[in-house]
Amino acid sequence: MEKKLSNGKHIPLVGFGVYRLSDAASMEQAIAAAYQTGYRMFDTAQMYKNEELLGQAIDKLNIDRNQIILTTKIAPQNMSEKNVRSSFLESLRKLKTDYVDILLIHWPGQDKERLLSCWNELIQLYKEGKAKAIGVSNAMVQHLEWLEECEIAPMIDQIEVNIKNQQKTVCAFCKKHGIAVQAWSPLARGQFDNPLIQTLSNKYNCTPAQLLLTWNTQKEISVIPKSSHLERIQENFNVGSFVIEEEDMHKIDKLDQYKDMSYNPYTYDY
Repeated sequence: MEKKLSNGKHIPLVGFGVYRLSDAASMEQAIAAAYQTGYRMFDTAQMYKNEELLGQAIDKLNIDRNQIILTTKIAPQNMSEKNVRSSFLESLRKLKTDYVDILLIHWPGQDKERLLSCWNELIQLYKEGKAKAIGVSNAMVQHLEWLEECEIAPMIDQIEVNIKNQQKTVCAFCKKHGIAVQAWSPLARGQFDNPLIQTLSNKYNCTPAQLLLTWNTQKEISVIPKSSHLERIQENFNVGSFVIEEEDMHKIDKLDQYKDMSYNPYTYDY
C-alpha cells in the first residue's frame, strides 16, 4: 500500500517510528525486526536524539539505502536561518547518508516569519536533492495557510491522528490542497479499552491495533506506529488485509475527543 505525494514520489502507507528508542541494542533489534517484517519507511527526528543510532543500525544490518525511505525533522531550536542547513547536514552525518527522503519541520510554532524562513531553507535543500520530499509536522490549517505564498507547498503534514484526536479539519484541508497526511501516535499509545474498538476487533478478527491502523489507511493516511516488540511490529505491519465497513468507519469517527497526546499545536511556541 502506497501514497503518492504531490511531487510524484510514493511512500508506504505503513512506516516505522523510532521515537524513544534510545540505545544501540534496542534500535538494532527493532530495525532488524521491522525490516525483516517488510517495513521500508523509518521515521526519526533531531528531537529524538537517536538519528545516529538509526544510522548505525542501518549500516550494521547492511540495509540497502536505496530500498528504504528515511524521514527526519528539524528541531525547533534549529529553525533559525543559520541553523537549518548546518543542523540538517549534521543529521545526514548521523544517519550515514547524503540525503533523506522526507524532511519535515517538527513544530511550526506561532511565528509566521520564522516558519517562512525555515521553510524556504527546506525548499533549497529540496532543490539540491538533499531532501527528496519536504513537509511539516504538527501543522494546523493556520500554519499551512502561511506557507501558501511560498514557491513550493508542503508535500506532507505529519500530525497526531488517532481515535481521540482525529484532526478532521486539518485532514480535510490537506486533502483539498494535495498534502499527504501522515499520522504519528496512530494508536493513541495503546489505549484499546473502548468497547466499540473491542467489538469491531472481534468482528473483523483482528487486533485493536490493526483495526485502528486500517481505519487510518482506509482514509489514505500514512501511519508510523512504534514498537520494540517483535509480535507487535509484525501485527502493526499486517494492515489492509480487510476492509472496515462504512458504517463502522463512521462509528469510530464519533469517538473523537479532540484531545492532544502532546503539545497543543494551536498554541505551542518556543
